[in-house]
Amino acid sequence: MRCLKLAFAFALLCCLAGCASGGLESLANGRDWYLQLDSLTGSSGMERPDEEVVLAFSPEGRVYGSSGLNRYFGAFHFDAGKAGILFGPLGVTRRAGKAMAYEQCYLIMLANARFYRFDKGSLVLLDNDGKALASFSSRERVPHGALAPRKTAAPSQK
Repeated sequence: MRCLKLAFAFALLCCLAGCASGGLESLANGRDWYLQLDSLTGSSGMERPDEEVVLAFSPEGRVYGSSGLNRYFGAFHFDAGKAGILFGPLGVTRRAGKAMAYEQCYLIMLANARFYRFDKGSLVLLDNDGKALASFSSRERVPHGALAPRKTAAPSQK
């Protein structure tokens, strides 16, 4: 009986580890996720940030990125079997600047995200009712963990 319980526990552990690693590999696959700025629910009419908004996942269960104005970092938890995701608690640097309302909207969206799905290569975060909150496209991670470089103006021609 004891052997049967141990075998069952081992099988369950292997199943859970397989589900978790497969889902995490889909998110933390050496790629960063860039917010499609117009997809952020509630941001209509807000000034857009100068920097790209980036969401990155580490295999260790950490999340980090750029909110367009500041950097953020913290933990995330997910359930690959249910496509569930939770962010937080998150820390955020404290630079002031334009697009602060947009940044706040983005951080609130992360706090409200409960599920995710992949749609034609995009990562879509969903609320508890399954409504889309934001969409991200992925790109290969910048070397050395650097995040979205600042946009620069084109050189002027004389």
